Amino acid sequence: MNADLASGALVEVSVIVPLFNAEPYIGKCLDSILAQEGVSLEVLCVDDCGTDRTADIAAEYAGRDGRVCLIRQPKNSGPGQARNVGVERARGEYFACVDDDDWILPGALAKSYSAATATGADSVCFKHVCYLGNGDAFALEASLKKYNARAAGWLENALGAVPFSSWGKIYRTETVRRNGISWPGAKCGEDGGFHFKFFSLFPATYLLAERFYVYRRREGSLMDGMRLGLGGAHDLKKVAVEAYGFLRARGIYEKRKREWQAFIGSLFEPYLYLKAYKAEAVADLRNLLLETGFPGEYEGCRHFALFQAVRAYRRPWWRFAYWPFSLLLALIPFPERRRKLRCRLRVACLERSGMKHERYARHSLIRGGL
Repeated sequence: MNADLASGALVEVSVIVPLFNAEPYIGKCLDSILAQEGVSLEVLCVDDCGTDRTADIAAEYAGRDGRVCLIRQPKNSGPGQARNVGVERARGEYFACVDDDDWILPGALAKSYSAATATGADSVCFKHVCYLGNGDAFALEASLKKYNARAAGWLENALGAVPFSSWGKIYRTETVRRNGISWPGAKCGEDGGFHFKFFSLFPATYLLAERFYVYRRREGSLMDGMRLGLGGAHDLKKVAVEAYGFLRARGIYEKRKREWQAFIGSLFEPYLYLKAYKAEAVADLRNLLLETGFPGEYEGCRHFALFQAVRAYRRPWWRFAYWPFSLLLALIPFPERRRKLRCRLRVACLERSGMKHERYARHSLIRGGL
């Protein structure tokens, strides 16, 4: 351990960086953190047992700069567990998470910490941009248009207003430790699990107007692998059940029931349209609904139609009949009429497999279909 860290002196912000196969990017990430001015910091690099030189590069930084510490894990456990290890070791009043292929812009930590101490906030959030990996191409997330348009100030209900990512925020370390909040032991959905538990406790949350975080979209990342179906979806149920137990154990389930139901809908919905995930995602969500009082407990929930469709869904026996009828429709000479008839055929097939709600069935067609 470096002399600066071995002294045990407290710092203002601890930055936790899980390391896994990011050799081309880790240098830029660490440089951007160490270049932060106006705040005392430490950088906790947690090696998640990758197969390239990412950890070796972090070790070189630790040898040159006393603010960097490399923590090696015995086995690969995912970024969530790596962050948990970082929180256990953190000496900062607040901590931030930065992914090993992303970077932060000048002033991110100083302004966040200054806002936190001035307001007494448990968390300070800042906005981000996406780096597309081709030169200077940056983009704003279309899905975060409303969030990006918010002015600086307090967030009354951050649970529904702040993106599910672990990055883009600083958290009060004592708040997280005192309430036993941790990332689930999952490689899929772990960000959402931590986010839900932390913000379900109504922490004082302040939003900055600036975009300080740069999120890199790249092939080969964990999130890219999840989108392509390179892993299982069973982690989603684990994340949802852990969040449910968290609310029950603290006696706030009734206060946060609607938010939890919206959370599991948002957590599962994207995976219902991915061929590699579909079967297990439907099965896991159906079981979760039955275990938590569906449908009575869910009346009025924003995702109620989705949950009804999943509850009623059966294996698509009609697929064997769909394609012969579809080929017959190809004989119709008018393209527009042919398209409408094929759409009606697919909707009818979906409804006969348990999709009783035509509106949702049509929506599922647009998104790729169950």
